[in-house]
Amino acid sequence: MERVENEEVKEYITQFAIDKLEACDLFVEVFGKGFAKKRLDINLDKVYTNEVSEDRGGYYDLGDSSVTICDSKPRERKLSVRDIKNVISLQEVSLHELVHAILRRTRGECKKFKIVRGTGMNEDYPNGSELGRGLNEGLTNWICKMAGVNTRSYKKLTSFIEILAGEIGEKNVMELGKGNIKKRAPKLLGMKQEEAMQVIALADAICNLEYRNIKLEKYIKKINKRLERGRRSLEEWEEYEAFDKEEDEQRKREFEQELEENNGIINTNTAFFLGKVYDKYLLADVELELASGHISLELMKRMDNFEELAQKCEIDGAFKQFIEEKYNEVSRKFREQVEIQAKTYFQNGELTSQKIRELEGLASRERNFTDPEILEYIAGIINPNEKEAVAGLLCNLAAEGRLDEAGDFRVMSMQGDKERIDAYILQGETIATRQTGFYEEGERSGIEDISLEFTLELQENYEKMIEAFTNFADNVLAQNKRTKFEIFERLIVTRDEEGEHYFILENNQVIPATQLTKEPVKPNIAEERNNLPAVRKQGILDRIRRNIRKRLYRNFNETGIHVEDCEIR
Repeated sequence: MERVENEEVKEYITQFAIDKLEACDLFVEVFGKGFAKKRLDINLDKVYTNEVSEDRGGYYDLGDSSVTICDSKPRERKLSVRDIKNVISLQEVSLHELVHAILRRTRGECKKFKIVRGTGMNEDYPNGSELGRGLNEGLTNWICKMAGVNTRSYKKLTSFIEILAGEIGEKNVMELGKGNIKKRAPKLLGMKQEEAMQVIALADAICNLEYRNIKLEKYIKKINKRLERGRRSLEEWEEYEAFDKEEDEQRKREFEQELEENNGIINTNTAFFLGKVYDKYLLADVELELASGHISLELMKRMDNFEELAQKCEIDGAFKQFIEEKYNEVSRKFREQVEIQAKTYFQNGELTSQKIRELEGLASRERNFTDPEILEYIAGIINPNEKEAVAGLLCNLAAEGRLDEAGDFRVMSMQGDKERIDAYILQGETIATRQTGFYEEGERSGIEDISLEFTLELQENYEKMIEAFTNFADNVLAQNKRTKFEIFERLIVTRDEEGEHYFILENNQVIPATQLTKEPVKPNIAEERNNLPAVRKQGILDRIRRNIRKRLYRNFNETGIHVEDCEIR
């Protein structure tokens, strides 16, 4: 089916764009309420669908004020609203192109800015030149992202805008969409006129080369298809060889060479762009704080943002090496500060719940780390030579009802006639044992809890008893991970495909019941039973131990610090 006007899709995507942008507080703050609808009423006449294109998902035509949504392959029927609702990429294309339409300059603005036409940061001038297309594509994607639609095209150019947003502020970046870039962009970017125009021109060059590369890749693909088709048929190959093969292969070599050269230029220009941004916004602050010996949380977040987005740009060469080395230097210094602070709290008995949260905030820099990663970091820096530090942290999490954050642990309790001992266990290794009192019975959500209640007999030791039980349990699980456990005072019942098996905890050992009674024990099994599932393989404490050995042991090579003297709330 060929390209068709699609009024139904126009109505839907227009309202979709209005709803998304009206729900974006920053867009409304900068452009005003009702701006999106007002501009679409003026700047969008028609929406076309079903156009086949191998190199673009859609486009906004400034000539006839239309948006076209493309398909990579012919579609047998007319694109429907249901298709838009069900395919995220179609939503991304629709919003991206409609943002172009919304930010299109009016006739009055074109006259005022002395341009022929424009949209967002993209401006065409009477002399035939153009400025701002590169950053405008990134800006358009960024606006879509702020409105809740994370468009995946123009990866480098979008990263440029995200870096700028981290340095000059999101509001100033949104203001760039108002156009008049020769006058307004330098002020918003905090640059001199010449600097700002150079940065904008760099983004334009990258954008134009990426457009060209898309066409080159398409040409190479078509030539490869012709060559392959000719090889499959002797008759076709002879005919093809006589007339076109040599020319196609020569053109393919030329296209591939141009593609390689373009990628080299893109890499150079991208590195130069990032270098200009780093020099303008970050260089002075980084050198000042490194010289002072203290890295602020604000600077660390800025470096996190810059380094992460620079990686997305996929550059090679000297600048990539420079930024990695500089980032590692700043990050190492910041980490040392957090480690020293954590250790000070721990040694002074000040490791309260609030202090833990403060350290978590510093460790994560408010990025989207998972809880286990934060737990690993904090547990490691508190005191890697003391397993009790891990146990203390777990007790703290338990007191706050956050034990699900340590989901790879099993907590096993043994209640004797005078005291109770808890074991924190992973993959059969007892990480720490400690007297409890830090949390109540109901605050162990997310952890499998196995309790053994008994009266201590002569020659028995609580820690040896629990060690014997954990070794037994893990040996059984190693043979059959589907084994279930039931505990009744000193009696242990295991159940697998072969049936039930009975064991007794006696004299610091786990002994098969038949060795004592010569016949199977048949206990009065309670209705409510505790199951001991197989332990997950990759656990957090495994990573803690690895990190301690590799990174932290050299910083804290000391022993003898215990949490018994600390108040953990």
